[in-house]
Amino acid sequence: MGTILSDRLKEIRDAERDTASYYVNLGVINMGNAVFEHEERYSKCTFPNIDYQLLSLFRLWNAIQYYFPYKYLLKDNWNEILLNHIPLFLEITSRMDYESALKRFIAEIHDTHAGIYGGPTKKYLVPVVIRFIEGKAVVTEYYELKSEFKEEKQILQPGDVILRINSEAVDSIIKRITPYISASNEASLLRRIAVDELLWSNDTLLYVDYERNGVVEKSRIKCLPNRMRESTIFEKPHPLVTVLPSDILYLYLGSNIGGKVPQEIKAKKMIIDLRAYPVMKKIEGYWEYNTLYPSSTNFSIFTHGSLLQPGLFTFGPIIKAGKENEDYYQGKKVILVNEVTQSHAEFMTMKYRCTPNTVVMGSTTAGADGNCSSIILPGNFRATFTGLGVYYPDKSETQQIGILPDIEVKNTIQGICKGRDEVLEAAIKYLNNK
Repeated sequence: MGTILSDRLKEIRDAERDTASYYVNLGVINMGNAVFEHEERYSKCTFPNIDYQLLSLFRLWNAIQYYFPYKYLLKDNWNEILLNHIPLFLEITSRMDYESALKRFIAEIHDTHAGIYGGPTKKYLVPVVIRFIEGKAVVTEYYELKSEFKEEKQILQPGDVILRINSEAVDSIIKRITPYISASNEASLLRRIAVDELLWSNDTLLYVDYERNGVVEKSRIKCLPNRMRESTIFEKPHPLVTVLPSDILYLYLGSNIGGKVPQEIKAKKMIIDLRAYPVMKKIEGYWEYNTLYPSSTNFSIFTHGSLLQPGLFTFGPIIKAGKENEDYYQGKKVILVNEVTQSHAEFMTMKYRCTPNTVVMGSTTAGADGNCSSIILPGNFRATFTGLGVYYPDKSETQQIGILPDIEVKNTIQGICKGRDEVLEAAIKYLNNK
C-alpha cells in the first residue's frame, strides 16, 4: 500500500466528524440502530450488470462492517468473506442469480433477522404449520383461515411427517437451501426452512410424500393463496387471557385479538406464553407490567453504533424493569419459549424472567434480539440485519445462543398426533407441584 497512502487512510479514519451523517442516522441518540438514508435504489437497472452487482455487494458489506453489532461473532474473517463472494457476483447472469447471490452473502452473518427482500415470492401455500420435531418435518397444526377458505378440505393432519415434496427428500431440500438462509442457530434455521420454504409453491398443487401412523402415503395437495391466513406462527386469533383449571392465569402474547393484560391478578399461578411475537399494537400493559415486580430490576444492556467512529459499538446504560411495589404479584410463574420466540419476544422473556418465582420452560429461542436495520440495494432490493446489540446486565450474549430455558421441554411426534401441547402441560404440572 505504501507509507503515504497508509498514513492518509489513518488520517481519514481518525478525522473529526460531524455528529450528523447524510447516509446514516442512529434513530434515538445513543440507543438506536443504524437507519440508512438516501441510498439510490437504481430501480430500473437490469441484470447482468457488473457495476451494479459489485456496488450492491460493497454497499451491503460496508453496512454490516460498520453497523452490525455482532460481527465479532463471525467464525470467518469478514474481509475474506467479501473476497470469496466477489467472483460469485461477477458470475451473475440474471436478476434471479443476483437475488441468490445476495441471499448467500447475507447468510454469512448467521443472524435470524437478516434477509433479502424485493424478489418474486411464491404465491401459494399448503395451510399447515410445519415444525421440526425429533429431527423430522412434522405437521403440528392448521393455520387459521379466513371465512372464504374455511370449507377447504385438508389432507395433511397434525402428526404427519413430511418425507418428500415434489419428489425431493426433505433432507435434500434442507441441504440445498441452507446456504441461502441466514439463521442465528440451528433451531431458527430449521424454523425458517419449515415455515418459509417447505410447502410453498408457485403452483396450486404440491406432490407430498408423508408418513402417518407408520404408513407412507402420497398425495397431490391443493395449495391456497397466502392471503387465506388469519394466523401465522407468530400470532393467532386466540384470546389474550384464559383462566386454566387449578387457578392458573394463562397469557398468550401472540393474540391478534388483543386486549389488556390484567393488573390485579387474583390467580395463584401464571403462565406467560411467548412462543409467539407480542402483538404490540393490540395488547395493552404487557410492556410495563409493573405488577410483577417488587422493585426496579436490571435485566439488559444495549450496545449501539457510532457516527463519529463507524464500526465502534459501545455499551449504554443498564436497562431496568419494574418499580417499587409492595403489592407485587407473588404467585409462581412460567414463561414458555421455543424457536418461534424471537427478537421482541426474547427481550420480553429477559424482562419477565427477572421477576420473583419465575422459570423459563421450553426450548432454545431464535437468538436474534435487537432492533432491525434495513438498507436499500440496487435493483430495488432491501437487506435487513440486527442493528442493536442486546446483552444481559453482565454483558453475556443472547445473539446466536438465544434465551436458554431453565427447564427444557420439547414437543414429541406422538404428542402432536394426540393433539397435546406437551410444553404447556409440563408448565401446568410444574405449577401444580409447587
